[in-house]
Amino acid sequence: FGVGAHVEDFTIGPSVTRFNIAYDRNVSARSVNNLVQDIQIRLGGVSARFESIVEGQSSSGLEIPNASVTTVSFKDVYSDLPDVKKHPLAVAFGKNIKGETIFADFDEFPHILIAGTTGSGKSIFVNSIIVTLIMRNSPDDLKLVLVDPKKVEMSRYKDMPHLLCPIITEPQEAKELMSKLCEEMERRYVLFADNGCSNIKEFNEDAPALGLEKLPYIVIFFDEYADIVDQCKDISMPVVSIAQKARACGIHMCIATQRPSTNVVTGVIKANLPTHVALMMASYTDSNTIIGEGGAEKLIGKGDMLVQSPLVSRIGCVRLQGCFIHRQEISRVVGYLKEHYETVYDE
Repeated sequence: FGVGAHVEDFTIGPSVTRFNIAYDRNVSARSVNNLVQDIQIRLGGVSARFESIVEGQSSSGLEIPNASVTTVSFKDVYSDLPDVKKHPLAVAFGKNIKGETIFADFDEFPHILIAGTTGSGKSIFVNSIIVTLIMRNSPDDLKLVLVDPKKVEMSRYKDMPHLLCPIITEPQEAKELMSKLCEEMERRYVLFADNGCSNIKEFNEDAPALGLEKLPYIVIFFDEYADIVDQCKDISMPVVSIAQKARACGIHMCIATQRPSTNVVTGVIKANLPTHVALMMASYTDSNTIIGEGGAEKLIGKGDMLVQSPLVSRIGCVRLQGCFIHRQEISRVVGYLKEHYETVYDE
């Protein structure tokens, strides 16, 4: 096409190969960006994605899907996580194109928003986060709350020792739950203020000396958030309240939805859930709603994701391949926990 640019090398990842494009002097990255459609046609109509800035490189990247996808196993990713004592709530997103495991700590990205169409690997990604958390923390240190309007997605975790309350399937109950958690948040802040602590880490360090019980972290998982909002409009108030204030008292949220339209994922919720994960999307508009740019509609599904988080990358989104976890693995982990701990729900 007469553009002064050439491919200098390539990096083969689990699901895509990135060709690194270097420019001659005085050539703009925009000139290659305009050619992406033409390049897709020349390559036989594949879904190519152009990344104008690749972090840490003086070249752009053109990502082409591999003919066969390498599965990233849960064990691979789990064994790369950092020390449990320093980062008890660390979870892995997946592997990047260079094959490095990318992870972050729930304590640092307080809440996470996940969106993707059917078959994009959303449930498997949420399952891998839940299993990582329950394998790294005992039921005394961490409590989970699962909200599952479909009734079947989270059924494997029934009566698990880590649950704060039974799995919630009704939108009206979810509203009650969020109000209760707001009260718990206020109660914790009063407790911190009385004991001169500013967050849950400090409180748990001082608790034994003060003769108080340690507080567990609470992580709330919403599956299909759009459905809950449709049936119960008032739920967004307590959700926003927790998103804004609950970080220091150890309450975190993970919201998954198929439909990231602006009336479900409002601007306030998006601003307060700074970590966004976009799996395969239906259209450019959906992609734009969740990560503020197109590109998610060109992903190839099965755990291929774009992650936008200040902890992972300061420049745009990072493309990762999520790990695969089998339902039998989940059942075995939950079975093991049930044998060793008893399930006590919070009254």
